[in-house]
Amino acid sequence: MSRLLYMLTALAPMLLLTACSEPVENPTGSCEADGNGARACYHSPDSGDTYLLDCEAPLDRDLWRVFAVDEDTAYMIPRPDTMGIQLGICDGDDSDLASLFDANGLCTEIGDPDIINAMTPADALAISHAMHERLIFGVVENGDDSVSLSPWAPDDELLHACEGPLADDDRVSQLCDELAELDAAAECVDVGRTLGLDEATAMAEGLNATFGIE
Repeated sequence: MSRLLYMLTALAPMLLLTACSEPVENPTGSCEADGNGARACYHSPDSGDTYLLDCEAPLDRDLWRVFAVDEDTAYMIPRPDTMGIQLGICDGDDSDLASLFDANGLCTEIGDPDIINAMTPADALAISHAMHERLIFGVVENGDDSVSLSPWAPDDELLHACEGPLADDDRVSQLCDELAELDAAAECVDVGRTLGLDEATAMAEGLNATFGIE
């Protein structure tokens, strides 16, 4: 048997398993995502991962996206480390929700990826739902005369805001032109983006509008 034929024979069961694998069932309903949830220049899920939408999503868009590896394991992008603390959930009045966040490693100052990246799909969607219910984009000072969006948002969300409510906003015209040029050329920036106060303020307003945050 040739080496090539041997390799193909050895791989055949794996290829068949991949071809026949079924997407993970969505615990929140029968809604289906349009695409695999990838974000250019930020994250692309493995081919076997299933992008799960929250079928009862509280907002028009999802910042934290849930990806199921199998029926028992899911992860979230962006990673939700410390979000239970930041949103006041861990010491809030809802003890059941606090327990859910604590059990999935979101109530500690330093997150453990072995826990956070191994949620159940149902837990991940419930956590994402709770975070989106409390999501408000704003501006924070970094202590070095610079500012940042809080929470951080990937470039595709910034571009979506640029093409919508910020289309004629002079405060972000230069930033939006840069994002559009990068998107058209399928290029990515190599370093973190620095925003001025006016840019960050306008972008926070635009993101709140596109996400449907009142």
